[in-house]
Amino acid sequence: MERTGSSSAPARVVLIAVASVDGKITTADNAGPRFASANDKAFLRQMRGDADAVVIGAGTVANDNPAFWTPSSLKEKRRSAGRWATPLRAVVSGRGNIPPNARLFFGHESPAVVFCADIVDPERERALKEVAQVRRAGERSVNPRRVVEILRREYGAERILLEGGGQVNSAFLEAGCVDEVLLTVSPCLIGGQGLPTLVGGQGLPLEKLVPLKLASVRIAGDDLFLRYTIRMDDPAPSVEM
Repeated sequence: MERTGSSSAPARVVLIAVASVDGKITTADNAGPRFASANDKAFLRQMRGDADAVVIGAGTVANDNPAFWTPSSLKEKRRSAGRWATPLRAVVSGRGNIPPNARLFFGHESPAVVFCADIVDPERERALKEVAQVRRAGERSVNPRRVVEILRREYGAERILLEGGGQVNSAFLEAGCVDEVLLTVSPCLIGGQGLPTLVGGQGLPLEKLVPLKLASVRIAGDDLFLRYTIRMDDPAPSVEM
């Protein structure tokens, strides 16, 4: 199986998310993205099938405990191309606050990687090393640029899917590590002043907003699928109904 890249090209990082019309990525009862439609879930599986690595935060593991199930057809397609049957799963947690029994650590051919900072508790680090490969990527917090660099250099990841949540999305955007944003707008309203949105953190002032260029629009049922690029020289958007 391919584990190291043969090209020196940088990795491409794609932020993918589903949000309500009012921008929420979870509900008041912490149901996570379970409000997403079947169309969106199928799209997410497709994007995971194309990715070399998927990156999530510790909060997403705690709230959603994703298993990263992959259909057999996609597994066979990946194997035939000399790739792992499922993408590598990478979790970002400065202190290593991830349960070692999380589902993403089991049932995969590819490794799981935990990115932590130097402040990680030694006992937590030892426990995580039983189920994952642990990499230090910062002093007091995880440096997104180091995450992307390690995934590219050590694991050959050319296509990285960033699945959040909001805090991880914010860190990667502020570090300039995101190339593309795939946003599904789900036809619902959730409300809640304190509920997480697509991008968390402290927020940006007007002069530091992240500029996006609309690259494509697709409507499936009542879902709106938007693709944005960060780079400003992308082609004009296309619309599919």
